[in-house]
Amino acid sequence: MSVRRRQVLKGALSLSALSLSYPFLKPAAGFAAEKTTAVVIGGGLSGLNCALLLSDFGIDVILLEGSDRIGGRAHTADGVETRPEYGASEVGRSYARAIDLCSRLDVELLPDIRSLLPMSNYVEGTWVKSGEWADSPVNRMADNERELPPLMVGMGLLSRLNPLQNLDDWLSPEFAAYDISMRELFLNNGVSEAALRLAAVPMDLRMTSSLGMMQERTRTLFDANFGRTQTQAADTPFGLA
Repeated sequence: MSVRRRQVLKGALSLSALSLSYPFLKPAAGFAAEKTTAVVIGGGLSGLNCALLLSDFGIDVILLEGSDRIGGRAHTADGVETRPEYGASEVGRSYARAIDLCSRLDVELLPDIRSLLPMSNYVEGTWVKSGEWADSPVNRMADNERELPPLMVGMGLLSRLNPLQNLDDWLSPEFAAYDISMRELFLNNGVSEAALRLAAVPMDLRMTSSLGMMQERTRTLFDANFGRTQTQAADTPFGLA
């Protein structure tokens, strides 16, 4: 589900009108008799949420943001054609607190439709439609890699090599050997040079931990299938509708 963050952030500024009532945080009655002022530095999602929690405790909050907008990494590029999302473009099915906050702020959650959006790839100076990528002459990857879309080469290869099944598997000494760079993991498993080049476009393979990304991938799959039957999960690969 993608979120219209402008509505969230607009609502977040109206601190006096909001109450989160988190189950583990109960406003103290003592705050009613004596007002306290707190300063929150930074108007990103963490700063906004901190201000909301403090306000729920009856504390007067001053929120300081150094830039000309709030939201931090959650950013819709309104001045760019098609208004792309630069960060925080979706809310997972297991993000209970975020979904609850959206409900309280009356923010609409929209079904994820990325699988319906047309995609093209610009590789070696050539535009290639996603449906034609596997057979494209600019696709120089090995036969067992050619089906992977350029932007997903790294994560696609990592998924094939990911042994983690449970959310806490990454903590087990059994998988400590995977705590190496993604580049080293790929080289150890015969990944082609062409695939390595494409995988390195969206991430630094030398500095990115294979185990860390495997854990993230396992968590993403868990979230995608959260609350779904096996049939539903198969019908909706991204699982965020």
